[in-house]
Formats: sequence, structure tokens, C-alpha cells
Amino acid sequence: MRKLLFIILFAVTILPFIGLQTFNVIQNYRLEKDGAVSGLVGQAFAAAAYHERYIQDTYELLEDIARSPAVQSRDKIACRTNLILLQKKSEIYTGFAVADTAGNFWCNSISSEEGVNVANRLYFERVMSGGSFSVGEYSVGRLTQKEILPFAFPVSGQDGKIAGVVVAAADISKINASVNANINTASLDELLSQGYVSLLLDHDGVLLSRLPSNPQYAGIKITETELFENISEIIASGVENGFFEAKDIIDNTQRVYAFTKVSPGTNGLEDIDLYVLVGLPPSSLFASVNTALLKDVGILALFIAISGMLYFALFHVASGAVGRRINQPRPPGL
Repeated sequence: MRKLLFIILFAVTILPFIGLQTFNVIQNYRLEKDGAVSGLVGQAFAAAAYHERYIQDTYELLEDIARSPAVQSRDKIACRTNLILLQKKSEIYTGFAVADTAGNFWCNSISSEEGVNVANRLYFERVMSGGSFSVGEYSVGRLTQKEILPFAFPVSGQDGKIAGVVVAAADISKINASVNANINTASLDELLSQGYVSLLLDHDGVLLSRLPSNPQYAGIKITETELFENISEIIASGVENGFFEAKDIIDNTQRVYAFTKVSPGTNGLEDIDLYVLVGLPPSSLFASVNTALLKDVGILALFIAISGMLYFALFHVASGAVGRRINQPRPPGL
């Protein structure tokens, strides 16, 4: 009976506290896990902001080139001189060019030779049909032989009609390097050792760039992958950013991904459909969270063990004291 009473006392006094602490441990774990995911989402936003800045800068730069006297008058020497100077000052562009309405380059910063035709390029077709700034698709530059993301802007003639197209080719490898240099406080090598990846996709699910890079997969469509299916589901729900867990399309590693749409938000740039993703394996993303959880669980387990031992000791002390009182001889006459 005494043992049962002590068990009840233990349950009434200690178990509620243990339950509260267990609840706090679980809540802290969830909050810290949410914080880790929020940090990953923040990296995606930061990467998107960098893309938005250079796209905005490219838009303004191409607009200036298109309106320049050298382009408007088709002065080949002055045009080429200006474009060469721009390329030397540039950090991410491999070259600039101006094409006529047939798609023939009549001025570029890379070669004085003519004969390159881009009439079949998506960016050229979009500008000629829509008359506005356009982002192209992954391609290999015909003059530089480098992986590029092209941008294009219409040249308006004196009659207001399209008289040509100005083109800027952004070096994808330099974009990758610049993005990660701008958003990460840790060294890139350290992040990559943790399984970090960064991707840039277009609206058709074409992989424009990936860090770490793998030339074998550059420019491929990933629309049939778990990765793109997750993105499509979130976008279909009416939002342009989110997170999910999926296997990587290249190394088959399970990662938590955060993604957001690149949205410069300027007139003429509303239809830029590019998406940034950053990802880390759960073991890396939640490493500090899991360590904190183990620490909290260890402290809780230690508290339970000590509490149990104290109650066990008190039970035996109390039992001994009660036993001695019961076994004491009664005074005569009582």
C-alpha cells in the first residue's frame, strides 16, 4: 500500500513537469527546424535578388545600346568600339552584339567578322514577335563557345518599327560564382562539402545552371522529375516560392529545397519566368537542430533518472521509519 502511495505521489508531482518539459523539447525542435528551413528560404530569396539586379541592369544596358547613335545610324566601327569597351568593363557578360531584322550580326564585341545568324534563337524570335526585352534559353555561344544565358532588346527605327535586336550573353559560370559569393557567409567549399546545391531553371523546366556544375546535364529539361513536379504543385496553388524535400536530379541525394521566382518587378520585365532553388541534405540542414535535440533529450532523461532515484530513496527511508514505529513495544497499561 505504501509503495502504491509513493508511486501515485511521484506521478502527481513529477510526471506533469516531465510532460511539460517534453512538450517544450518538441516545440523547440520544431521551431529550430522551421528556423533552419527559413534560413534556406532566405538564401533562395537572396539568390533571386541577385538575379533580379543583374537582369534589371542588363535591361537598362541594352536599352542604352539600342538608343545609342552608333546603333541608330548603323555605324559599324563606332558600334564595335563601344561594345568592346562595355565587354572589358563587364563582370558576367561574354559579349554583346547587334543583329538586323533578319538575325544577322552586323556588329559585335568578339569578332569583326560577319555571317553569324541568330534568327532561329528563341530570344530573337521573342523580341521580333513581342517587341520587348527577352530572356533566352540555355545555349552555347556561337562566337565564344561558352555556356550562356542570352538577353535581347529591340532596336526601334525612326518609324517606330523594330529595326534590329541588341544581344547580351551572360556567362552562366560567372553568374553562378557571383550569386554564391553574394549570398553565403561560409566559404563555398565548406557549403559544397555539406551537399549544398544551387539551381536556376526557366519556365519550361530547363536547367540553365547548377552549382556544383555538371556539363553533362546543362540545358536538359527536368519536367518529368520529382523536383520539378514539387515546384509545379506549389506554383499551381497560387504562390511563387516555397520549400519541399526531393531527390536531386543528378546525384540522387535527398535534399530539402527552397525555391522562389525571379521577379524584377519593372515594366517590361513582368514575364521573366526564372526560378532559383537552393538545397541541402536534411543531415546538413538540421545538423545543429538535431544536436540541440539530443542535448535537450539527454538533460530531460537525466532529470527523470535523478527524480526516480530520489523518490526511490525517499520511499525506502520513509518505509524504514514507519516500520520502526510500528515495531516499537507499547508502554504497559495501554
